[in-house]
Amino acid sequence: LIAFKNYYENLFDKKINSKFTLAIGNETRTNLPANYFDKVIVVDALHHFTNQKEMLKDLKTILKPGAYLYLDEKIAKRSNEKIACSTVPLKTRKELIQFVEDCGYIFIEEYKLTKTKHNFNKDRRTMFKFRPS
Repeated sequence: LIAFKNYYENLFDKKINSKFTLAIGNETRTNLPANYFDKVIVVDALHHFTNQKEMLKDLKTILKPGAYLYLDEKIAKRSNEKIACSTVPLKTRKELIQFVEDCGYIFIEEYKLTKTKHNFNKDRRTMFKFRPS
């Protein structure tokens, strides 16, 4: 979690004072309490989830009212693009936003992640911000 915190402090050039909680769930559930988190951040992982819809629906239940879901995700150059370490295709920007909206979220905004030397795919990584509908 310290590496994660340092990564985002470097990325946004500001100190992060939030509390971070590591969660180990399964392919469809986080096993975390309902209406508990102000923010949930999924870092470079959605394209590894084999049950993406179920996980996004579960994440929606653990967010407090007015909370946000942040997805830091590599974006496909074309539909159905796959990367070596994942069996699930990447999504284009448009596909990702539509998919998450179809899972009950409202798209708020996005941030290009191009600022840090640790971003190996800087032209393709984006942070998306959503809130439950």
